[in-house]
Amino acid sequence: MKKIFYFLVCLLILNISTSYFTKSTAQSNALQRSEVNTSISKFLSDELPEDINSKIESFFGLIIKKEYKSAFEKLFVNSPIFQKDIEVKDILEQMRKSTELYGHLKNYEIINCKIVGKYYYRISVLGLNQKYPTRWEFTFYRSPDLGLIISNFRFDDATDVFFE
Repeated sequence: MKKIFYFLVCLLILNISTSYFTKSTAQSNALQRSEVNTSISKFLSDELPEDINSKIESFFGLIIKKEYKSAFEKLFVNSPIFQKDIEVKDILEQMRKSTELYGHLKNYEIINCKIVGKYYYRISVLGLNQKYPTRWEFTFYRSPDLGLIISNFRFDDATDVFFE
């Protein structure tokens, strides 16, 4: 009988210490995730290559000032995907419709940056509009011949994807 009692007491102590360890580990993991998120935010704001960061800041600065045509012209300098006046008119029309639906862009926040090698970057940005947020995605390619160019660009209202 004593052996069973001691066995149960040992099980109880083991259970309590395991529960404490699991809780402590979960708290430690949550803290580590928080630190990782903080370091990612710091990376996104401070560690982007200067020329990419400058293009994004300049682009959104002009959009906030409602200088849409200048913003897109500067963004797409030397980019082969943006060579025709028709494309300029299409993007400006999309921007006009977006502004009607979501309000003017007031600010922005870089959400994600994916890097493939030294030459290919995709930056996701949350646009903080008056009525509803927007998603902006820029793919930059550091071309050996053309320098830093946009190889893909889009904006839309699919901001829920940031939660995935």
